Amino acid sequence: MTKKTQKKGFIIAIDGPAGAGKSTVSRSLAEELHGMLLDTGAMYRSVAYFGLRAGAKTEREYAIIAKALVFQPSSDRRHLLVNGSI
Repeated sequence: MTKKTQKKGFIIAIDGPAGAGKSTVSRSLAEELHGMLLDTGAMYRSVAYFGLRAGAKTEREYAIIAKALVFQPSSDRRHLLVNGSI
């Protein structure tokens, strides 16, 4: 696709309190618009999980671990892969 014919994307951000249904609405919206859901909550939990497993004790150690993680959507659009696994 050339630069002239390249489609422009868009980003929709949904904010609100825990348990308000943000993820449910986001998944439905992404599916309806044939888009991709970037679940930042899952990303943050992944950093915490990998940080705890690696023995991180400071914010700096967590930041270093976060930089080393590779996030990518899975083919079924329902999972976030972290370093190649769910």
